[in-house]
Amino acid sequence: MSGVSSDAPWPARRGAILVVVLIFIAFVSSLLAVALHLSSSSARAAAAFAKAMRADELGQAAVTLAADQAGSGDPADKRAGAFVAEFAEAKLFVDYVSESARIDVNLAPPELLSALFRAAGLDPNKASSIADRITASRNNRVQGAATPTNKRIENLGALADAWGLSPDFVDILRPALTVANGTGKVDPTIANRLVIAALMGGEGERVDEFLERRRRGFTTDAEARAAFPPNVQPFIDFAPARAIRAVARIVLPGRFERHYEFIVAPRTRPDESVKTISWHLSPDRE
Repeated sequence: MSGVSSDAPWPARRGAILVVVLIFIAFVSSLLAVALHLSSSSARAAAAFAKAMRADELGQAAVTLAADQAGSGDPADKRAGAFVAEFAEAKLFVDYVSESARIDVNLAPPELLSALFRAAGLDPNKASSIADRITASRNNRVQGAATPTNKRIENLGALADAWGLSPDFVDILRPALTVANGTGKVDPTIANRLVIAALMGGEGERVDEFLERRRRGFTTDAEARAAFPPNVQPFIDFAPARAIRAVARIVLPGRFERHYEFIVAPRTRPDESVKTISWHLSPDRE
């Protein structure tokens, strides 16, 4: 049998006992370290979960705040705006713009859709072909039907399959498109570069010139309209859409930050509820 013989001198036996005790202490210490680590990890996970829940609550609150801001009587606030709100050690930053900044796939004329596809890089023939296919699909032209039935596109996520476009190309188009404009026209004073390029026929110099003039500010809407070719001016309107698109950035203590994107329709009456069209967390912005 291994170990220290009972006949061994006391110093030897005492040394062996000390070794055993030290091994036991080291074992217990390692168990305590693991327990403390697990406890600390659990506490951090619980704190992160609590902050995520808090951020979600504030992200939902941002919907109502943005809707009420855009629904105010100021015409400028209906087009676009930004604001900051504070809630008990949390800050909420919101930027929004009217959906009139984007081209509505359900209502835009084929000429405008084709111009957008060309501005995004499609061959002119293919751009026209897809634009015609879209406008045809918006009317469910079933053979033998007495009258066409409107077939509304509800989700831009299905556009790649529906239109025969690559997912990468749809991603390029997505910032310029909407299903919540409500008209077949766009407001160039708040539209992004791709939409402006579509209205300008893809001419880069004219796009840059317009964007520079817009940065300085137009005196009137008529002045902004006059900057575009006559053939696209019928596609321009400056009335804000009912819906707005917003990005809310939530900042909590400990540098915890989350971003949310949503589309919401402000109330038209005090007793009416705010209508949330879409709302989601933006993981790529975290």
